[in-house]
Parts: sequence; structure tokens; C-alpha cells
Amino acid sequence: MTTTTDRAATTHRPEPAPQGARAWAGTTDAITLAEGAFAFDTDDGRHVIATPAGEFLELRLAAAAWARLRVVLDGRPPAEALGGVHDGEAVAVGAALDVLAAEGVLAPLAPPPRLTGHVVVTGDGPVAEHLVELTGEAGLASTRCDGDAVGAALDDADVAVDVVVACEGWLPDTRWRALDAVCVNAGVPWHRCWREGATAWLGPLTVPGRSASYDDLRLRRLAASSWPAELIASWGRMEDADVPAAVWPPAVCAMIAGALVADVLALLDTARDPDPSAMAVATAWRGYDLGSSWWQRHPVLALPAGILHVGEDFGDVTVEAAGRR
Repeated sequence: MTTTTDRAATTHRPEPAPQGARAWAGTTDAITLAEGAFAFDTDDGRHVIATPAGEFLELRLAAAAWARLRVVLDGRPPAEALGGVHDGEAVAVGAALDVLAAEGVLAPLAPPPRLTGHVVVTGDGPVAEHLVELTGEAGLASTRCDGDAVGAALDDADVAVDVVVACEGWLPDTRWRALDAVCVNAGVPWHRCWREGATAWLGPLTVPGRSASYDDLRLRRLAASSWPAELIASWGRMEDADVPAAVWPPAVCAMIAGALVADVLALLDTARDPDPSAMAVATAWRGYDLGSSWWQRHPVLALPAGILHVGEDFGDVTVEAAGRR
């Protein structure tokens, strides 16, 4: 039975569950609490698990059952720690483990196999340099190439590319529309980061057939804008050769590169063990304001297949119309 007192304090009272105890008694793999979770006793003697989400689970167990549960959570396989399933303590511990598993706070003691994959990185800025370094530290292979050469890299039969990541300064709208088509047609995921104004933008991570493409994002931005013609014109201006290069503060550079690598690892991990929630962040459009240090996140849905793309002829734009709406 579960009684919720508030979002930060949940009391679980494990009831006898012989089936649960029997299942755990047959588990020979060692388990522990997930990273960021901790077991502790309060000053008044209550047994509590702090979850990675910052919530607290109170387990109302007898002292002996709590001690045996702690032995399991310290890495002793349940099959050894629980013993006979008819033992009252074992039944209580099995029920407690059921609760912790349902709350998602249990993890294998042995770390999962290290992820592998090949990342094609395009872009010349400092974020790309950080990205290549971090992918190497994560155990991933990477290849640098110009955006125009991505298609050839994807066609290389000797190298299986798992994801393309484009790191640019100001938004290269024209080039990214072409890159979007290349990656989507090849069925290869691709990610991106860029600058617009005082904001550093990421994503959404495009997984063909599963999440929004760059073209989807672009069209949704135009549809939502009160100034679509000006928005298109500003994108075009950002691609002009005489525009000063975007400045990436070193700390922001490292943070954006780290976020990109985290998204790539989430993608590769999801491919190994499908979990839709694991991609919720990576497939959102995120922005970091360099002035306020404030993050924003916007989910972006892919446009329905076969939808008629609107044109970009928004008519004349007069100087008198410029301003804020």
C-alpha cells in the first residue's frame, strides 16, 4: 500500500508478497541503488531512500528487514541475502525491492557495457573542437568533415555512421536545409547547435521517422512568428561572409558540447535499450541565454508526412512595419 503525503515525501508500507520474495530470492545478479539515490535513517528511526529526483521514500520495515535490505543494496546478490522465501524478513525485503524497482531507483551493480558508435562532426568552431574531445573521452569514434562532404561520409561503405553533429556559429539556414535532406534521406540521425542573437541553440536531435527534422523546426518557427519575412531575411544575413563570427564564451562552449554528447549517448543507449522517455530532452529545441544564463526548452513535433510546405513569399516588408508586436 502506498500513501502519498506530498511530492517530496512518499511513504511505502511493503506488505507480504510471496511471489515478489520468491522472484528476488532467485536473482543472482548484484543490484544497488541508482546513482544519486541514498539509503539512510532519520533521527527518529525511520528508514528512508532519497531518490535521484529529490524525493524521499519511507520504507516501514522492521529493523532486521531493513538491515537485510541494506545488505542487498550494498551489492550482495538477493539470492544469497534473502535465503528461504518463507522467512518473514525475506518476504518483507522482497516487497521493499518491488517498491524500489517500481520507483526506478534500482540499478545493476556492474556498470553497463560502454557505448560505442561513430560520430561525424561538421563545423569549424570551438564547440566542434570540444565535441570531438568529449566523444573520444566517452569511447566514441569521430570523423571531422565539411558539411558538403557529409553525404559522401554517409555513403562510405567502410564506415557505419551512427549520428551527424553540426556545430556552427550563426545559423547556416541554407546549408542546413541541404544537410537535413541528406541525413533524413539516408536515415541517419543528426544533431546541431548554433547561435542567434544572444542565445545558443541546440537541436532538436533529428531521428528520421521518430523526431522533428530541421525543416520541421524551421517551418514551425515561421508559422509561429509575427515577423516571418524578417526572420527569413535575418537567417540569410547570418550566412553572409562579411558578418563577424559568432563568439562562444569558453564556459558556454564546453557546456553546449557536453549537452550534445549527452544527447548522442542517450540516442545510442536508446538504440540498445528502447526507452522513449530517454529521448525527451534530446529531441526538444533548447536555448541558452548568454546574458541571463537561463535555459529554455520547447518540444517540437514532426510535421505530418506529406504536408504541403508553405511558401516563403510573405510580400513586401516596409520600414514602417518594423518594430515589436
